[in-house]
Amino acid sequence: MRSWRYGRAHASVENAESEIATANITAANLIGSMACSALRCKARTAVQCAYVDRRERRCQTAWCPEDRHVVHDRVYCTIHAHTIDGIEHDYGSEVHPDVDNRSVA
Repeated sequence: MRSWRYGRAHASVENAESEIATANITAANLIGSMACSALRCKARTAVQCAYVDRRERRCQTAWCPEDRHVVHDRVYCTIHAHTIDGIEHDYGSEVHPDVDNRSVA
């Protein structure tokens, strides 16, 4: 099982998302300034996981271009990428399990 470090975003999520939209940058080539949460990765080009649970809590991990998963043009950690991909297909975007639930949907 992979482990990761928890990072904190320095800028607000809304501000970052509006900058991405105006610059027409895709999540696959987005470069951030956070430390990557992947085990043994020393990259400082990570972007925070975009997952928000049903209680409006964000995933506190960040992922560099080599370790990130992109679903619907948003950056996610491994667990939340599988969660979004599996749940939204069957249930839509309204159902998101708690951020600390580590079972893959």
